[in-house]
Amino acid sequence: MAENIDYVLPEVVEAIKSWEQIRDVINGEAAVKKRGKYLPYIMPSDKSDINKDRNAAYAARAVFYGVTKRTLKGMIGQVTAKPAVLTVPALLDSLQDDVDGGAVSIEQQSRQALSDTLSVGRLGLLTDYPMVDGLPARPTRADLLEGRIKPSIQYYFAEQIINWRVEMVDGSRKLTLVVLLEKYTKEDDGFKKEDAQQWRVLRLVDKEYVIQVYRKDDAGMFIVVPELSSKPLDASGKPFNEILFTVVGSDNNDPGIDDAPLEDMANLNIAHYRNSADHEESVFIVGQPTPVFAGMTKEWVEEVWGNKEIYPYGVAMGSRSPIPLPAGGSAELLQPNPNTLVFEAMKHKEEQMKSLGAKLVEPKTGTRTLGEAQMDEASEASTLMNCAKNVSAGYTRCLKWAAMFAGAPVSDDIGFELNTDFEISRMTADQRRQLLAEWQAGAISTTEYRAILRRAGIATQEDEEFQEEVDAQTAKDMETQAALLGNTGGNFGDNEDQE
Repeated sequence: MAENIDYVLPEVVEAIKSWEQIRDVINGEAAVKKRGKYLPYIMPSDKSDINKDRNAAYAARAVFYGVTKRTLKGMIGQVTAKPAVLTVPALLDSLQDDVDGGAVSIEQQSRQALSDTLSVGRLGLLTDYPMVDGLPARPTRADLLEGRIKPSIQYYFAEQIINWRVEMVDGSRKLTLVVLLEKYTKEDDGFKKEDAQQWRVLRLVDKEYVIQVYRKDDAGMFIVVPELSSKPLDASGKPFNEILFTVVGSDNNDPGIDDAPLEDMANLNIAHYRNSADHEESVFIVGQPTPVFAGMTKEWVEEVWGNKEIYPYGVAMGSRSPIPLPAGGSAELLQPNPNTLVFEAMKHKEEQMKSLGAKLVEPKTGTRTLGEAQMDEASEASTLMNCAKNVSAGYTRCLKWAAMFAGAPVSDDIGFELNTDFEISRMTADQRRQLLAEWQAGAISTTEYRAILRRAGIATQEDEEFQEEVDAQTAKDMETQAALLGNTGGNFGDNEDQE
């Protein structure tokens, strides 16, 4: 029985439709229009060139509002406002600047991971190691310290994770199969590359981790590529008892497909785009006033307006081109009333997108109660914080596997942590005044007061640094006061007598 190496799980097939739209929306107007499927085709049964031209113009006039992309960038900016913290043994220091063997730093790669987690809600990370004759390379300590030979963390997009299985192994639920769709260079003449597909299959076989890479031959049959297949071993020469691959999701890091956090906003963004197409079509068709003449006769049109000596280019409009009319004739301009229905639909969707987190579109002018503001912020911050923590957990797991490859001690100190000390919105002046009043009244401590100010991006110093400056300023003030007292001799009664 032939193996179905390229089998794609049904849930992946279904999810790819959503991921494709989300990625198009994030990539902007060019990607949305290039896809060519997000606007309805006017009169689809009409195959004439005229109708094709009309639909092309209909799509060209539509304006795409890049709310989703700006929202995503704003959320990522909240996390990357402070640098991530990488804690690894010296043997893995080179991963700081080159995490995948392609000169991509771990912070750059993690930014992509955060973007995918927030947008489509899914990505994969594979811890890998150089192989020699199917066995792990055996570098010296100097090789590891200088980064000549080292483990790496390879990035996989959600669409590349096409199949997986989770089974009970020794009482624990473990991945026993992962199939990753990849590309490789099939032909290269030095100028043009031709890519083809290959399938990286990760398995637990007899509780040991093995890798096999499959390609198709000229007959379309699957064949194993021996030089790319291996049984990874740790630094002591022992096989791994788990697959060194982790999924990072928006809800958690189990292999299942999580909800895409920006899907609702992307759907609204597309609906807004369709409204824009209808609005621009309406403006184009009836946007200019149309002249109407009444009481005209055939003779008048032919003898007066048709006089090529007087009107060589036909009757023109404008104050410098008077139009003669026959007795009883009249003229007017048809000026349609504004069609606000589509425009209002667009505005309504903009408000909906803002309520889903698009605060970067424009400042919020409506009045919110404190409870509403806190609920909005908590909702957005919880999604952002959860995604940031999941990305951090995924990289931490991979770094520990990398330490096992390199022979570095595996401890709880190894880790990668993205910043989660952020707030979606800054404190208003009223909120700051209220906070100050609570601190002055003793309701909160100085430490709590400054912690809130730091989270709001108002205070930047740590408490120790702040206290040192306060103590230094206090000492300086006391010296100044002592000097003033010395100048007066410290005898205020004598001075008053002298006066």
